Amino acid sequence: MAFVYLSKSLKDNKKYIGSTNNLQRRIKEHQNGLVRSTKYRRPLILLGYQICNDVKEAAFLERKYKRSHNVLGRAIQRGSFRLVHSGRGAVVA
Repeated sequence: MAFVYLSKSLKDNKKYIGSTNNLQRRIKEHQNGLVRSTKYRRPLILLGYQICNDVKEAAFLERKYKRSHNVLGRAIQRGSFRLVHSGRGAVVA
């Protein structure tokens, strides 16, 4: 199992789309400053995720969502991309 996820920086309000085979570990890496692209944008919150069959599918969807946020919006509307947070409030660790 793998995941595509969407997080948001509470510092600059920018969003980050990524993929991983362990969502909980990856979010902790972001929070601990171990990810170069989000190191100086902490704290982050997890906005949502999508479960994928494998890492290859997750990487494909990550690229697809990064190219067009409209595609991500449609995935959210279909219910295949699950939102867990509205974008405000507590930090997910």
